[in-house]
Amino acid sequence: MARLAPQGRRDKAADERLPAPPRPEFELMWHPVIWGYETTGVDKEGNLTGEWLPGIRKFSYDPGVHGIKAPDKGGHFEAKAHFEKEGWVFLPIHMEVLYTNEDGKIVKGKGYRRIFDGVSGDIWHDVWANPVVFGTGSRAKVDWQAEYDAAGKKEWRKWMVKTGIIPKPDRAVLAGKIKAQERRVGRKADEAHAGAAPIIVANQTAKEARLSAMIAAADKIGPTKRIRGRHDDA
Repeated sequence: MARLAPQGRRDKAADERLPAPPRPEFELMWHPVIWGYETTGVDKEGNLTGEWLPGIRKFSYDPGVHGIKAPDKGGHFEAKAHFEKEGWVFLPIHMEVLYTNEDGKIVKGKGYRRIFDGVSGDIWHDVWANPVVFGTGSRAKVDWQAEYDAAGKKEWRKWMVKTGIIPKPDRAVLAGKIKAQERRVGRKADEAHAGAAPIIVANQTAKEARLSAMIAAADKIGPTKRIRGRHDDA
């Protein structure tokens, strides 16, 4: 399926519009404490490898969601201000993005939103969406996940950290997530003995491998900037 450039609109005849309900406009945002570990592969020694990436969330202009009001009553501005006070950082709508083109190459574009023509109105989605229509007539539906460009979006998240658009995570944030994984490992440690069922041993081994990889990935991140208070000279 052909991929549109970011910010593009799919122009379709009325009978070719996507059989999906409309979706409102949105913005993408990130938060300093929302980071996740993602496995990338295995090294030469057979150890898991991975990286810490920022979580990206969608702020939808849908009245009634997140305290957003109807357009004639203020719209999304008040709710957005509240999110910003809570530490959320909104990404510029027309910023540079990375996505996978038709040739399977990661390329750059402008803007992370796209508009699709739906049977009931505009469908706002991100640039990594590639809708797949299945079924016919009144039974036709859209699958938004089958060809979703997860690889392109992941490269974009990595690129934002590399370029400093999103600062490196605070080590304290990663430490908390590593501690949570340590608790998962500890819960089943006694059950994964030599005579335990193979699936139990395998699950425990996988959890331990993930923990080691999480720690190794965190160690690769340099020191983060700390905010220090002033001395109380009074």
